[in-house]
Amino acid sequence: MSGLLPALISLVLSAPPAAPFDLPKLVDRGGATIQSQWEEVKELADDPTAQAVRLGELQLERARCTDALSVLDLLRAAPELPYAMRDTWRGRVVARPELLAVMALAGRLLSERAPGAVVTIGDIAQPGCGQIKFGTTVTFVDGEDKKALLARARWVGGAATTFDPEPPELFVDEWPRFADDLGPVWVEHRLTGLTVEGAVRVEIRRFDEGHRLGQGSIERLMDRTRKRLADRRAIVLRDVVKHTLDDGRVVKVRRGRWRDKVGKRFVEVIFRDGVRTDTLSAQTLLLVREARIDPKKPTSLIDEERYVFSDDGEAGVRVDRHVGHYEAHHVSHLAGFDADLSYITVDNAHPFEGGGWHLNPKQSFTWLSALDEAARRLAIPMKALFVDRRIVRAMKAAHVAPPSHPAWRAIHLAPGHDSHVHVRVGSAARFAVKSAAEVLELVGGVKGSLKK
Repeated sequence: MSGLLPALISLVLSAPPAAPFDLPKLVDRGGATIQSQWEEVKELADDPTAQAVRLGELQLERARCTDALSVLDLLRAAPELPYAMRDTWRGRVVARPELLAVMALAGRLLSERAPGAVVTIGDIAQPGCGQIKFGTTVTFVDGEDKKALLARARWVGGAATTFDPEPPELFVDEWPRFADDLGPVWVEHRLTGLTVEGAVRVEIRRFDEGHRLGQGSIERLMDRTRKRLADRRAIVLRDVVKHTLDDGRVVKVRRGRWRDKVGKRFVEVIFRDGVRTDTLSAQTLLLVREARIDPKKPTSLIDEERYVFSDDGEAGVRVDRHVGHYEAHHVSHLAGFDADLSYITVDNAHPFEGGGWHLNPKQSFTWLSALDEAARRLAIPMKALFVDRRIVRAMKAAHVAPPSHPAWRAIHLAPGHDSHVHVRVGSAARFAVKSAAEVLELVGGVKGSLKK
């Protein structure tokens, strides 16, 4: 099995327990505040240094929202609603009470007007809110799960981390994403903060099985890394961080980050302990990370490639390359006012499949109309229903409704939304700080007749 990250395997399997981790304390804020602060930082995209400074000043990577609810709470309270989950793994199902209210009433309207139609729920916001990073999902763990995670975690380049091989079958309900993988899928857990209640926030990323680089590939990797780091104007970070060695010792190692705002590339290097950093070679490194960046989505690394350096006996240095699995990142899905929800498809098959080939145009318009009507009945601002042009064309070709129908005014054309509608609602004071049960009560209850 090539590409099994031997250094990290030995850390996970053989290293003695690490010292307690000094995780940063998370700061509780309202989701709307977190969203506005992220938007402020994104406006500094042309000045990476100022952007990084502002991120630190606002402590955005330590912020946690506490005024949003899980859609799963709504479905448990009202299981008859016509909703299904895209999968059981991603967990990006946190919504503002306003959005839950619209979904509750719209679901009831859909069931009455298109019996049997099912909507699949995709990305909303993540637990704790905040920016949704590429390739990353977020969860909070406590109790025995927290103890087990802390017991296995090791310092990897300054982050408390676990890295485990998992069989693709573990993610079977995401089919066909891992249908061709023989495995393993490498799952990284990075422990990024501690709540006031003592739960640990964990960022999860998944990587492919990977492969071992040949000597020519290693030389090309080192050559381009040297050239990038030679541009000292693009170096955005130099510091010293903790790292756990194979024998379990925690040492201080040097780390450098380089970012090219023009080429939109990111590189991070982590040096071995005790080596000179003015000479870059395979013998001096522990880790190189390469990725694309979008300045409008700071801290989100796109299509990350990770190169792990380890000793290989007489053969010299071994380098294993692993590529991060795709996971969407969003500018707007921060505070739970936005949701990706499927259209209605023929026989409810192939939800979230792009192209609109399986679209049921009439029922899909019924669904969009239900969302718009629910927001109007509840006096919740319906800011937009973002829909791809080809979906609008299909609905108009099917003569789903006359041009005067009010739902058309809520529909906004947005490329890339041919597999789902992006719903955006606004705030409404009477729904603030409500539980899922209170939301259902405010919309009149989905089990009884609707309040007109």
